[in-house]
Amino acid sequence: MYFLKERKIEVIYSDNNFAKSNLLHEMTHHATNSTLDNVPRWLSEGLADYANFRSGKVIAGQVFPEMLKRIEKAFSDNTFINLEKLTANDDTFLNKESERLAYSESWSLVHYLVASQKLPKYMERFKQGFNKFFNVNII
Repeated sequence: MYFLKERKIEVIYSDNNFAKSNLLHEMTHHATNSTLDNVPRWLSEGLADYANFRSGKVIAGQVFPEMLKRIEKAFSDNTFINLEKLTANDDTFLNKESERLAYSESWSLVHYLVASQKLPKYMERFKQGFNKFFNVNII
């Protein structure tokens, strides 16, 4: 699965649900970048994982046990990526050793920001843009 800035998305999967989930993830990046300016990587990835496809439906805010387990393990192993490092640049996403944890922490941070209503105007713009872009109502 690749998201290309030329507005092309290439999908090659045999598992239809996995393909739909990944396609939605990549299209969420496109909708986010088309709706908002200068979106940092952690927020782009967190939003793309926040909106997901499960059981034939677009679901926003679903909790993923595997991501929670990864975060819990990072806390217990003292390998958790602190917020300053996670949000400073893309390095944690580009490093194979920290990439999965960076995605999990970004997803978790977006969940926190949505649940605590820390980004109400930002999230409202995102929801409106996402719903218009996909012609759905995710939230």
